[in-house]
Amino acid sequence: MLNYYMGQETEIPDFITYPVITKQMAHHVTVKRYSSTQNTSMILHGIIGQIIFAEMTEECLECLLAGEILHMGKNISFGFGQYILEKII
Repeated sequence: MLNYYMGQETEIPDFITYPVITKQMAHHVTVKRYSSTQNTSMILHGIIGQIIFAEMTEECLECLLAGEILHMGKNISFGFGQYILEKII
């Protein structure tokens, strides 16, 4: 995304193997807020939870680490599009 907005050509990564999800605990969340621009209240929808992956390739891990730092996505100021990576031993 950063390369796209900076006007640079970039390739979308096509991973040979994707990490396997071993456990997933997620649920739907709604957040109410008031928009002074639209002069109305709004309801935003998102998903929060945890996902545990099996081993993954270095290439896939690098993309996930970049996303952890950049927090790209819609409604990130409300906690959507943000994630934290942790290594479980």
